[in-house]
Amino acid sequence: LSVTIPHKQNIMPHLDILSDAAKEIGSVNTVIVKDEVIEEVDDELTRVLYGDNTDWIGIHKPISRRMGSSSVDGENKDGQQQRGCAL
Repeated sequence: LSVTIPHKQNIMPHLDILSDAAKEIGSVNTVIVKDEVIEEVDDELTRVLYGDNTDWIGIHKPISRRMGSSSVDGENKDGQQQRGCAL
């Protein structure tokens, strides 16, 4: 499921699992519904809502190329320290 503004932050408390990206960015743009076996619940299939944020993927490469680095955080080609931020 795709999540758009203004719901990207509001949906977070209603999800079972958040990806590291969603936690760090502080918003979710994708919800994946999974059926998983939960051992604590007598090995029954349980519906799990998994929240992720993939927004950063679309901007990471162009920003990295523009900064002359393969990483948004770190040093650019001139040796200057630089740090990315969540958009």
